[in-house]
Amino acid sequence: VRTIAGGAAALQCVAFSPHGRLLATAAADRTAKIWDAASGECKLTLAGHTDVVTSAAFSPDGELLATASSDASIRVWNIESGRCTKTLAGHRDAVMSVSFAAGIDHVAHAS
Repeated sequence: VRTIAGGAAALQCVAFSPHGRLLATAAADRTAKIWDAASGECKLTLAGHTDVVTSAAFSPDGELLATASSDASIRVWNIESGRCTKTLAGHRDAVMSVSFAAGIDHVAHAS
């Protein structure tokens, strides 16, 4: 058991990578973070949403992270580079949850 100091922003979601070595957090400060689960070190801060990040999910291969936000969008991030590779916009309301299907080509979401 480890406590990770995630900052002052309220956490909305936590998710382990498929291999268990990384942990993602989604926060009210409009960011998601990738943490080393063993050391507690913050590896990446993913910024780009304009409102609360409500959910985060790793792809089955652990190479991508999808984030959902109250800004009515989903972003897909490459966790090696920290770059946003795709933005899914056009939702009418906040996106509250996101999840990858068994293959990395499909993302499910709820708003």
